[in-house]
Amino acid sequence: MAAGWPATHHHGRLNASALEFRDEDFLESLHATLEETRLGPHFLEIELTESVLIRNAEAARSVVHAIATMGVKLAIDDFGTGYSSLSYLQRFPIHTLKIDKSFVNQMTSNADDASIVNAIISMGKSPRQRLIAEGVETPEQHASLLAQRTPILLPDSGGMVQTMALPNI
Repeated sequence: MAAGWPATHHHGRLNASALEFRDEDFLESLHATLEETRLGPHFLEIELTESVLIRNAEAARSVVHAIATMGVKLAIDDFGTGYSSLSYLQRFPIHTLKIDKSFVNQMTSNADDASIVNAIISMGKSPRQRLIAEGVETPEQHASLLAQRTPILLPDSGGMVQTMALPNI
């Protein structure tokens, strides 16, 4: 990927499956990959689903804290579709909450989905966390997110994340 390139110019995301995350060599492989690619760990974010963290919380906690100690960031993908335990938002060093597109898609037409999106945004209002809203496709969805007055990131079609500008207050 970035082998031989200056580490300061690249950012990466790794979507780790439950099987990969639970592999006893996961941390060793992660460290070796960072060394091989010369990607600074603070430029990498590992995406996990909620179920990966909850299934064996103590083992996950150990691995997640080791990842954070390495300097790698952690994102919770499809947030709200799994167990949504509020306690792991405090117990784990989570950098990013990715609001699942199934909620975003319906938030302007379904009051329940709008409430879920609003609750996730409220939970993510932390100086150490960022929010990504997946699946924003309409001006109404965009306006609804802007009304939250919270910085929210939007993935573009190429998978890059763009900051959604907030209106002047």
